[in-house]
Amino acid sequence: MSKRGTAGSQVSYTLTRYVLTGTALGGYLGYFFRPRRDANLWLPLLLGLVAALFTVGLQWLRKDGLRAGARVRRLVVTWAGFSMVLAGLELRHWLFALGGRPLTVAGSGVLGALVGLWMSRDRLGMLRMLGGK
Repeated sequence: MSKRGTAGSQVSYTLTRYVLTGTALGGYLGYFFRPRRDANLWLPLLLGLVAALFTVGLQWLRKDGLRAGARVRRLVVTWAGFSMVLAGLELRHWLFALGGRPLTVAGSGVLGALVGLWMSRDRLGMLRMLGGK
């Protein structure tokens, strides 16, 4: 029996690693958070749009071979992902006002776990293609 295990256990290990890493990073960001300004949900939407335009624009410049509809879809999905993560970081202002540091750490940890789950989807898809479940 090999040390690497089965493809199914690799999928489980990868998912666990991404979720726990996201939870740890979220908890860290929540623990050291100190509100310096009022919460603003327009800021994540604008920054998400700038980040998506830059990220997808670089892919377009490399001539990714996608049709216009697929490119627009990629832009919208990327913008939504960036904006949700940034809005979650902005949510820390309200969590801190509601429950102080403990609620901020818990909420940021949950957000980090969700981001870790979202980030693992490409890696998990590749492992499943190679024979995992």
